[in-house]
Amino acid sequence: MSQFETLPEEIRSKLKTDPRYTSGNELLPAEVATTMYTHDRPVWTASQMQAELETGHGRETVRDKLNKLDELEICRSMSANNGRIYWWNDDRSDWPIPPDVVVEGQQEPTVSELLSPWYAKLAVLTLLGPTIAGLPLLVGIFDIGGTISSPIPGTELLTWGMVIIIISYTLLVYASLVGIFYWVTESGSRTGLFKSE
Repeated sequence: MSQFETLPEEIRSKLKTDPRYTSGNELLPAEVATTMYTHDRPVWTASQMQAELETGHGRETVRDKLNKLDELEICRSMSANNGRIYWWNDDRSDWPIPPDVVVEGQQEPTVSELLSPWYAKLAVLTLLGPTIAGLPLLVGIFDIGGTISSPIPGTELLTWGMVIIIISYTLLVYASLVGIFYWVTESGSRTGLFKSE
């Protein structure tokens, strides 16, 4: 396997990758491209590339190869801080993409996006019901046990607490079913599952 097999085919076809057709100790642009493509660094300078290559070539030689890659649109560059920076030409963005960043279109939805539909808000609100119902249940249990005395009978407090819990969980199931229905029909309309003929 060639050292340049990690490069995409369309990149290899633009570059000279056969060392038999080079003169002496010539630095191939494909070597620079392979280093840039296989490393996680989003931005390179000529001196950083020279240090990573460890081939003994001078910074100007490496800069020439980076400029060649820029001409071939394999990488992109811009001037920065009295020099140039280079990055892999990724058609997902005009700018360097760090390895730990998800490019838009591939990212997971944010919490605010997940909670934006009305049924998601209803589901979150229904989770407050059992929390709120806990207070009358607790007071009702202590009132029935004789530990405290409340102006409302303990059995009535227990009843109201249980009613609140039942209503909350009923609304939670309703919101969940509506959410599942919207999710299925939305994904179904994208795939043509529910297409009317």
